[in-house]
This record gives sequence, C-alpha cells and structure tokens, in this order.
Amino acid sequence: MKPPKLFKLQIHSRSTASRHGHADEHKELEDLYLNPRDHPDLKTGDIVEIYDQEDSFSRLLLQVKQRSLKDDAPHNGVSVEESIAKTFQLRAYRDVVVNSVAFKDVELDLLELTVKDQYFSRSDMWRYRNALVGSCVQLFRKIEHGFGRTTVHEMWVKGTRVASGTIGENTRIVYRSLTANVFIFIQLSVEMWEFDFYGDLYFEKSVKGFLTDLLDRWRDQNANHDVTIVLFSRTFYEATTLDDFPCAMREGLLRDYKGRFYEDFYRIVVQNEKYDDWRFVLVKLKTLFHEYNESVLNFHAHPGVKLPRAYNSTAAEGNVLEVLNMGLNVFEKHTTDRNFERTGQMCVVITPSTGVFEVDRELLTLTKQKSIDYGIGNDLVFMGEQPLHVVPLFVLHNKQRNANHTGDEPAVYAIPNWLNYSYYTSKGANPHTFVPRIRISEKTLQAVQNKPFFDTSSISDGPGRLDGDDGWTPRNRPIAGKRPRSRVKTERRLSESTAVSVIYEETAADLHLSGEAHEKYPMLLSASLETANPLRPNALGSGSRSIENLNLERSAEPKRRTNKSPNPRSLINPLAPSKIPVKLTSNRRRWVHIFPTDPSGAAVQTHHRRATSHSEDVSDLSKEVLSKSPISESLRDTDSPHLKPRRQDAAETDRISSWVSSGDPDDNSIADDDSTAIDSIRSPRHNPNGWTKEDIGRGSPAPSGSQIWSAEPKKKASTSKNYVWGITGEMEWTPNLTTGVDWKALTIPASLPITTDYLPDRRTLQNDYLISDYSVIPEEGAGWSEASNRGNRDMYDNSRYCSRPLALKELYEELVCQRLQQGFQLIIPRKNMKPDDVPTIAGKLAGHKGPQQNMQRPTITYLSLGRVIHELTLYQSSITVTRFTPRHLYRIPCVKYQYRFMVPDMMSYRVSLVEFSHERLENFNWNYMDFCVLTKGRGEFTLDSIMKYWKGQYYLLPCNPAVKKIAEDSDPNSDCCKFESMPCDELCEGFVRIMEVVNRIKRPSKSNRRAESTIKRPAIATMKPLHKGANPAAMSTPDLQSASGTPKSDSPISYYACLEQLKQVSHTPSPDTVSAEAQSLGSPVRTAPPTVKTSLTNILDAMKQTTFNVIIPKQPDLPVNCFLSYEAVDWAIDNLLIHTKEAICLFSQMLREGLIVHACGDPNFPFISGFYLYCVVDHKAPNTGFDAANSDVEFSQVWIECALLNCDKERPSAHANSPAIPEYLKPDPKFNTLQVDLPDYPLHKKKSSVIDVDMNHKSDRLEWAVANYHHTFTPKCAFEIELKWIQASGPMFGDMIQFWARKCPASGFHLVPVPVDPFALPYKANSDPLRMPIFVPLEWQVLTSETVLFHDCPEESRYLRTVLFQELILQKFGFIHLQDNAKRTNVASQSREYVHTTGGMFVMIPAQNNVELGDTGSTTEQAGAGDCGLPNNRTEIGFWWAWNSCLTKKWRTANTGDEAFLDKMLADFRSFCSNSDSRLRTLWQAGVNAASPRDSFMLSADDAQDRGLAVL
Repeated sequence: MKPPKLFKLQIHSRSTASRHGHADEHKELEDLYLNPRDHPDLKTGDIVEIYDQEDSFSRLLLQVKQRSLKDDAPHNGVSVEESIAKTFQLRAYRDVVVNSVAFKDVELDLLELTVKDQYFSRSDMWRYRNALVGSCVQLFRKIEHGFGRTTVHEMWVKGTRVASGTIGENTRIVYRSLTANVFIFIQLSVEMWEFDFYGDLYFEKSVKGFLTDLLDRWRDQNANHDVTIVLFSRTFYEATTLDDFPCAMREGLLRDYKGRFYEDFYRIVVQNEKYDDWRFVLVKLKTLFHEYNESVLNFHAHPGVKLPRAYNSTAAEGNVLEVLNMGLNVFEKHTTDRNFERTGQMCVVITPSTGVFEVDRELLTLTKQKSIDYGIGNDLVFMGEQPLHVVPLFVLHNKQRNANHTGDEPAVYAIPNWLNYSYYTSKGANPHTFVPRIRISEKTLQAVQNKPFFDTSSISDGPGRLDGDDGWTPRNRPIAGKRPRSRVKTERRLSESTAVSVIYEETAADLHLSGEAHEKYPMLLSASLETANPLRPNALGSGSRSIENLNLERSAEPKRRTNKSPNPRSLINPLAPSKIPVKLTSNRRRWVHIFPTDPSGAAVQTHHRRATSHSEDVSDLSKEVLSKSPISESLRDTDSPHLKPRRQDAAETDRISSWVSSGDPDDNSIADDDSTAIDSIRSPRHNPNGWTKEDIGRGSPAPSGSQIWSAEPKKKASTSKNYVWGITGEMEWTPNLTTGVDWKALTIPASLPITTDYLPDRRTLQNDYLISDYSVIPEEGAGWSEASNRGNRDMYDNSRYCSRPLALKELYEELVCQRLQQGFQLIIPRKNMKPDDVPTIAGKLAGHKGPQQNMQRPTITYLSLGRVIHELTLYQSSITVTRFTPRHLYRIPCVKYQYRFMVPDMMSYRVSLVEFSHERLENFNWNYMDFCVLTKGRGEFTLDSIMKYWKGQYYLLPCNPAVKKIAEDSDPNSDCCKFESMPCDELCEGFVRIMEVVNRIKRPSKSNRRAESTIKRPAIATMKPLHKGANPAAMSTPDLQSASGTPKSDSPISYYACLEQLKQVSHTPSPDTVSAEAQSLGSPVRTAPPTVKTSLTNILDAMKQTTFNVIIPKQPDLPVNCFLSYEAVDWAIDNLLIHTKEAICLFSQMLREGLIVHACGDPNFPFISGFYLYCVVDHKAPNTGFDAANSDVEFSQVWIECALLNCDKERPSAHANSPAIPEYLKPDPKFNTLQVDLPDYPLHKKKSSVIDVDMNHKSDRLEWAVANYHHTFTPKCAFEIELKWIQASGPMFGDMIQFWARKCPASGFHLVPVPVDPFALPYKANSDPLRMPIFVPLEWQVLTSETVLFHDCPEESRYLRTVLFQELILQKFGFIHLQDNAKRTNVASQSREYVHTTGGMFVMIPAQNNVELGDTGSTTEQAGAGDCGLPNNRTEIGFWWAWNSCLTKKWRTANTGDEAFLDKMLADFRSFCSNSDSRLRTLWQAGVNAASPRDSFMLSADDAQDRGLAVL
C-alpha cells in the first residue's frame, strides 16, 4: 500500500495569525489553513482528517471553510488553531497525515453540549441545532452562534465516545446545563441515625460522603447551580382519636390510610444560592442534624401539656412523593419569574431507603404525569443497599382500607420507570467484603442466635433461617471471601408464569402484638423492603408488617388466594419484571434520546451494569476483552470504584423476554404503562405470531410502536421489546444488575430532548383520538415570499410603525417553536425507514440550509406531548394544524396537602398549605396561540392570561447612599435606621434619562444641556415661582380634570384666573420685535426674554432656540421639533417664572390652538406632564413621524410614555420649622396624596407597549415582547415593568435586560428582578410551596398599658392608625410603597405591600381580617382542627417579611447589598420591633411630643405631660 503523504504541522493563534498573513485582524480566525495547490480537490464544506502516525490519540476532523484555502499558506504544510491542536495533542513541526473523508462516514450519533449562565428555551435549542447541522465539532470546543454559547462535552458514534465528528440531520443533540435550578431534598427518617454494613452513619454517608463528592464534582466541572437544600421527615403520633391532641396542635395534623395521625416537617437550609465554597453548608447540615430529631419530636412539648408519643417514620413510610410534588409545583411555573442565568431543573432526593416506598395511588399518578409532561428530571439517591428485586418499588395504598380491615387484599406494587435512581457506596468500603443485599431485622437475628447455630434441623423449615455452612459469626458479621446464602422460607412468592399474587395468612397466635387486634399480615418480598430495628420507637407499633412480627418457631404455610373479582387482573412481580409485557407509549420514549446507544442501537444508562459471580469474574478476567466494551470504557467515573464493568456480548444485548405487538390496539393482553390503574399490568399471553429475534430491526432507534406508520396499513408491524423497568424501556432488569451513581445526570443535568421517535399507528389515531384542524394563513397571503421578505426587511427594520410580516416558512417554523417551548417533541422517523414507505413524514426539518423545497409537495411535521399529537402541514400558501387529542381522558386528581414549614431566618415551624394538581394539556387553546404569533400580539390576539407565556417582573428603585454606609459598618448590631428620602427632582430627571435609553432616543446629557439653557433673570416679586416637579395633581386642563378634583394650592393666582389670563395672553400682541428674515427662517431673534404675557407663538419660538435645548434633536420615527412635556414644563417654570399648574395650562392652550400636538398626530390627545412626546406644528415641514394611514402599528405600542408625579413641592410650608404631627395621631388620619389614586395620574393602572427584543437586528427571527408598565412614575413608589413574551430568544432577552440594568445607576436608579408573588403566603394553595414569609411581630404592648392600641380612638380607625404607625417604621428602614397601595386603602380587608430600596426584601402589613390569607380549609387527609379557637397569626400585629428570591448573585451590586447586609437588616428590624434598645418607644414618644394638645385628639392639656406614652 502506498504510504500516505505527510504534511508539516504548524500552529497559529489569534496573536500570530495576522502577522503571518493567515487572517485579517478584523475577520474571524479560521481553525484550519491549507494551500490549495497541495489539495486541488478540496472545496468549501469538505471534511479533512489530521493525525500523527506515531500518536495513538484520536484523529482530528476539521471542516474546510471559505477562507481556509489560502495561496500564501505554507506549501506541503497545514496550520491548525492552537487550542484545537493542544486538545488533540498535536505538536508543531511534526509530520501529520491529512486526508479527505466523507461527511456521512464521520457523522455523530449523539452530541452533548453544555450551557452555562444562559437560558436556552426548547425553541432556542431547536434553532441552535438547525444552525449546527452540516458543521464539524471537536471535543471541548466553544461554539458561539448568533444568540447562544455552548461547549462540546461528549460525542458518541455506535456506542463509542469520539473526540470529533460531523453534525448531520440524524445527529441527536443533548443540552446539559452547568447552571441549573437544583432542589436537594434530604430525608431524615429514622434510618439516618443508624449504621450501614460498613459502620457508617447513614447521615454521614449522605452528607460527608455523597453530598461532598457531588459538590466536588460540581467544582471540577465548573458547575454553578442555583441550589435549594431541604430537610424533610414525617412524625407519627400514637393516638386513636383527635381528642388525644390539644387544640393548639390540631392545625397541622393529617391521617394516613391506616388511620394514624402524623405531621410532615420541612426545613429549608439553603434557598436559591450559588456558592463557590460549600463547606460551611455541610457544617450547617451537621449542626441541624444533631438537633433535628429533638426539635421535631418535641415541637409541641410545653410544660403541663400532655401530648401523644411522637416517633419518626421509616424511609418507606415517609413523604417522598409529597416532596417531589413540591419541587414539581415550583418547576411547572418556570415560565414565571424567568431567570436568564440558568437552564434546566432537577430534583434530587437523598434517602437512606433501599428503594421501597409506601405511596398513595392518586398522588403517584399525579406525580408521574407531571414529571413526564413537564420534562423534569427526578433523581433518587439511595444510601441503603440495593435489594434483589426491582427498584424503585412503590407499594400502593388502598384508599378503602381502614384500621379494621382484615388485610386479605394483597399488596399492590408499581415500578416508577420515570424515576432515575442511584445507589451510593462509601469511598472507604472494602470492595472484597461481601455485603448482603437482603437486610434482616435484628430481632430475627437475635432469635436465630438463641438456637444452636449448627442445629439445622430446628431451623431448616423456619422463616428467615440461615444455612449452617455459611460464613457467619455469632455476631452476625460477614467473613471476607464467603457469601452467606440467606433463605427466607415465608417470603411472598409470585409465580413467574402466571404472576398471581401470593399472600400468607397467620393465626393470632403467630403474631407478637401483645394486646393489639388480631390482623392478617401479608409478608413483604424480603426483609429489605422494610428494615426493622428494635431501637426505633415504632418497632412494635400497630400495623407494622416487618418480618419480626412472625413467630420464628413456627412456619407459615402459603395459601394461594384466588381473585374472585369479576375482572381479575394480575399484579406486578417485582422479582421478575422482565416477564411482564407492556405496551409502548410516548411517555416511555420521552427521555430516550439523551442516552447513548450500544452497537445494537439500544439506549443504555451507563451507571446500570451487571455484577457477576466469583466464577464469572475469574473466567472474564482471563480474557483480554474485559474492558474493551465502548460503553464500559465510559463508566470510569459513573460508578463506585470497586465495581468493575463486564463486557456486554450479543447475547446480553438481545435480552430474551416476552415480545409483544403494538400494532393491534385491541390486544387486551398488553398493559399500557400509562393506564390510570398503575397496577393493572395484565398477564402475558402466548405469542400467536411466532416472532423471532431475526424479525427485530436492530438498527432502529425506536420499537415498532414508535414508527411513523407505513403506507400499507394492512402490513404487519414489526416487533420489539419493551420492559416495565427503566427509563428507556430497552434494558432488562436481572438480579445481578448493579447500580452505581449517575454522576453525569447529577452534575450536568440534561434538558428534555427536543426529539422523540414514538407515534401511534394509524388505526390507534383513528379509534382512540379526536381529530380537529384549522388553517393559519400569513398576512400577505401566497404572494408574500421569502425573497420579497428579504428585500423589504431593511424598510421594516428602519421603521417602528411598520411591522414586518412573517413569511410562510417563517410562520411555519415559529409554530413549531411555540410547541417545542410548551414541551412538545419533534417526532423523527426510524433510521432504517425508506422514504417511499412514509410519504407524509417530515423529512429535513425547517431551518436546514438546503435547496428550496418544492411547494407542490406538502411538508409535514409531527409533534407530541404525552398523548396529545399535532400535525403541522405546510402546503402552498397556508399552514394546516391538525390536533389529535385522546378520546378517553384521564382523571386528573387534585390533592390538598398541609405541612409544617420553616425557611431560613424563621424562628419556628408554621403550617402551610399547597395544592397538587395538573393542567389538562388537551384544553390548551392552540388556535389562539397560533394567531397571536401571526399578529405579533396585536389586535384581538394579545398575550392574555389564558395563554402560557413567559413573564418577568422588574422594579426600578432609587439608589440610596445609606446602603453603602450600613454595609461598610463592621458592627453587626449597628443601627440600620439611616435611610432618608432622596431628592425628588433628581429622581425625576434620572427617570427621564432612563426612559430615553429604553426608547432608544439619543441626545446630549442633561448636564451639557443645562449649562447652555440657563437664563439669568431678576426675580419678580408678584410672581412666586413654583419649583419644577411641583404637584401635578392639578397638571391638567379643564378637559382632563374636574373642578371638584382640583387640589388646593398656595399660589397667588387661582386656577381659573390662570386660565383666563392665558386666554388673554394668547391674543395679546407680542412686545418682541422679530425681523422678517428671521420669521421666514423660523428662528426668531428675541430682543427680550419671554414672559407670561408673551404670545404663545413667541414662547414656542423661544423654546425652539438651540440655547435652551428643549427640542430633541431629530430622531428616527419622530417628527421635527419634538420635545418632552416634563422638560417643557421645567423650562416654562424656570424662564416664565410661573407655577407648575400654570405651565400645564399654558401648553394645554397651545394644544387647543393647534400650535403643538402629540407626536402621534392626534389633536385630541391631552397634554400630560411626564415622558410624553409632543412636537411644534410646522405645516411646511414634511411629516417624518407617525402616519396612521401608512402604519399598521399604533404609536403607543412602540413608544413607552408615562406621566411624572411629584407632590413634595406643593405641600404647605407654614409649619416647616415645627415638628410635623404624625398622621396616625391626627383627628382624621388618612394616607397622604402620594398614596391615593389621582384621576389623571393613576398610580395603579398600567400601560402596554410592544418592544423589539432584537435591538441590533442580529437574529434571523422576528423577536418581540410586551411591556406592561405603570401609567405614572412617582419617586415615592417603586416603578414596575412587567415583560411578557412568547417569541424571543432567551440569551438575547437576557442581554437586553442587562443592558437596561447597566444604564440605570448613572441616573440614580437600579433595576432588580422581583417575583410575581413576592410573599408566597402560607395559606394560598397556588403559591410557591418552598417559600414562606417571615412574620416579625410588633411589640405594641410597650406603647400602652391598655389591652388594645389606640383604645381612646374610634374603633373603626384603630387599625388604620396602627398601619400608619407601621408605615412610619418602614420608612425609617428604607422601604417604599408599591404603586398598588394606591387602591389598597381599606386596611380592614386589603393588605399593603412595600419593597426596600435595595430590592432585596419585601414587607407586607396584613389586613385586619386577613382575607388574603384565605381559609385553611380541610384537605382530604387533614385531621381537622375542630372548633377549638386556635390562636394564629391573624390576631397578631406585625409584618410579613420576605426575601427577593429572584435577586441572584449576578444581580447583587453595591446598591442591593450582599447577603451579610440583608441579614443585618432583618436582625436590626427585629430588634427595633421588639423594643430591645427602646428605639420603638422613642419613636412613639417623638410622635406624641410633636402632637400638641390642641392638635391631637388624644391628649388633654392637663395630662399630656404626665401620661406621656401611657395614654395609648
């Protein structure tokens, strides 16, 4: 063979490329440079292979780009980019081989990309995938395309990991996140205080072992997840009736299916935090562990109160499904409070269980469907030993069963194949020491020890007996090297041939219940199902089904129970799950595309592997192929270190099992694993067709049930295998299957794949589905093409008032994107399916850079979500959407759940309520959604609450210098009451600058304009000027505000006199002399400064002069001579020496006379002071602004305008030098004018505008969002901006928000994200179950000797006065109002909310009757509190304090404060409210002193001095 030609390798970098002529400084650097004379056959897009013959590392694949072929490249050489060469261990000046390879020959099967510090929606993932098709990638390569940045993590080809490859249409792309939202739940059941077989305490094994290893792996992978850690447990009480409990304890009690009373406890340790060093959290966990048991079991203990005995539950009886649903309730609302720093979400449950749980049937159905539909990964990490039966295994409750049930019903099992699970083994474990996988109770072992150890005749027939020749010492310690063979004679057995349940019936004499009612106890599969310990409080409790309750001296005779029900059904056999046939469904294939495949094409989870016996190990170790399996090679860091993988041969890959046909939907022998009755897995029937293994297409990635149907409906479908166990359904469970830890899933969790391969056959769709369709036609009809769209794009990009219509293909792709965002998956065909067999398949997906498809042949795309299937058809000039919804709907249960909860900084547990439910996917209004996309949210198809859209809420808050002073104070007990009000004028001017940034108006800074616009004039004594920013409560013309709504003013000129004067002024000849030439040029030359008597025309001419800089420079989409109403009013105040309301009247008169007009051109638009755009009317100038006739977008939809309200300057100043009387001490207390709604400047109302997310026009997609914002800005309140979107890229949207946030501090504000529900009140069923506000009581008793506060006042005003006093406290600590408080003036039924100027915390003053907290109600399992008159928070006076859960580390700045600052604020606030330093009493005394006897209704002249504070 001719030796390959060698080339000299050179390495170039970004710093040397331009110097050697390989690249231009202003152009992107290419990865490869070749000389075209050396490779005449190469062209752009070809793949070349580069490798060193003497090096065994993977071969490098690179793609030839347009600028890769350079004539000035070195002859007989090749140049590779430095970072790529380093990754592939290529050294400079070595001889390498350069070959051209075919694209298909090196195409990848699976590509894993990692995402960090970005939000990728599922539509972004699909668009990103389409952009990568046809490219070549290498290991660890950083890919940046358009809006997103990713890194190549792993690549797979035919079960082998490779270092480079090409991305084709059939390549599956998996997105894994390094910044996900992770919930870690640690179950503190009774086993946590026990030791495992290696002598490790289960809690230390969980925290010091597994959790430490997990955090170390996060650090090694540079993962930076948002983490929430929760401790949870269940406490049982030995009580028979509710009367055994005191009234104060009954609020949180629940009852289980056995009639036992219990409470569930949850404690948040860390909430939504990112730390570089997690060691202090591990120390905190250990501290909480030592005090947890005592604090929970004795939570209700009080001196002199008799309580039922409390004990901790076992892991099997714990609240595992409940805690999973709490995480699901949070994750299902991921579209709300959208964080742009993270992608993906995962629940991790750490439990000492061996894998068996007792669960409620309805709750299991609900949990399963929510997890699958929402695509949320749930991982169970078991600290116990893996048993010899299938796990996880759920023992289902029988809801009809009660405490007096005879127990003749067998236990019903369910295998949750939608759960991923791992078994953790300590690092220090001896891999050569045998560990039994059946744990026998200590009482059983003690009973065995009391017998002669080798007297096998007396124990051979007993239950739980051990063979005498096994290596067990009298202390029951395993001897190294010997394997004990545990044999339980009385275990329940299930026939593998018929799968009929077997139970054991015992006589009363066989049970050690000492006084308990005689019951029949079905035995468990093995002692590992329930670990018994005589040291546990419930070891001998009623209802225990452990093996220790059986008489060890007598044997139990098994009796088969014949099911005499009219519809007999077989049950799952956990010892032989592979014998149970199941029907393939979409739920089983939902996650299958994230797993690599073995050479046969079956998906493989690499942390599951088969453990061999000793003889098999010796045999396999003699073979050199032991570690040659490509899948086994990838297990180096996925399992415990002492477990060794064994090669998977073809026999094991085939996995002999029962094969069933999914082509006949009427075959009753096939059990649908999505059935509502989870346990109804029917018995396998004889295979009538005689299928063999040769009939199975091994190259197919999906079984036959998942194929897109063939053109011949009568043709028999091919067969495949599907197992009830496992996420993929393609791996067979065997007893020698050993499971390690799935470190990859726990370190970099994968997002739900965007593709699947399951589609029901045609007959199933026709019989079991309802079909409906509708058409979506683009705005321009069939004549609007993609070519014309490109030609007119510049016109649309340069105009705000012309909305670019979507081309037909763009609309088609967007409809696909919307379904992907909502959880749908693209259905792709099997690899070995011929195109002729499937004429209606979506071949190459939209977005592929290929030739334009023939529009005469329809393009069809199938998408599925659960049992809902959509078919999108693109044909000619329309798009048809066909929906397949199931004919028979599932019953979706709704479970109400009550629990005791504690968040960080909370002093005690409080009762909280949550509702577990699931939305019906069939009821989603897709017709409305599609037309909303078509119209871009305008017209009648707006982003409504009936839709599921993405939403983020932001507050614009003033920067306060007190934050820095408090943060820099090293004293942890320093006084935090240092907040003072900021100058309102500066805040208003800063707000105007921010609005200019949001509206993209470019103009000189205010400081530069102020230096030129100042006019020095002598003061006029008769005209008292009003400062700018004065009260605009009267800033309206008579058309806008009625006389009754006009506030009083101290101006010497009355309101109506001002109007009459302005009318006269408008018709008075101007004293100014203006030349004719100046008039013709439109620039009058003023001989005197303007006054209030100057004509309106000349006032406008003076304002237009460049020295004043009121007129905005020419802006795109705005007419000439535009100005802001707020700046015009300021100019009039400064130069005309008039009041604010007079300036408003002045410009309103100009508006009526047609001298000025709003920028939209509507002459009826009123004049409003604020950020409103007006222009001077110039009939000679062409209209370059808004033209309603030629615009398809309204002016208000593209410009964000709002009024400005500032009342500080209008307040009377007669008593400015005397202390102000507190509002709560006045005879008629009320909220000040800033806190009530004004007619023309509403505070609580909002406006709406459509914003362009793609500000720089970088995206190939039309991206838009809707901004809802307050109608009026006031410096005394937080300004809210709510953004909603369905058609925008996550990374691009995040960049826009960050751009706004960076511009705000220069204007005296800062922008912070806030949750939509900041408080998550504990009695709101739809609130976040893992958040709760902290109640801070106000010690009002120190202010009065009476039983109530303000006892001398009228009863109807007492609570109002209390709220006003509480507001004064909040003002001292830097809290400002939310604008919604303007409509929350009824304090008896409406609470009032506040936000801190830092944005880090919220405070609520609850309503008097707390109607917002709602009624606790009664759940289906709640024990009920009766009519005991329980004391609760509703009678307490205080504050609800809540942290801003959206304020992540990225958003924290000097204006928000760090975590230490937030803790200091809460500590000092609590200290103030408790009057620990007498500051509360001092504040009260200052208010009493300010209220003189004649002004205060409360104090008489005689006793004011003597009684002091005691009067209240």
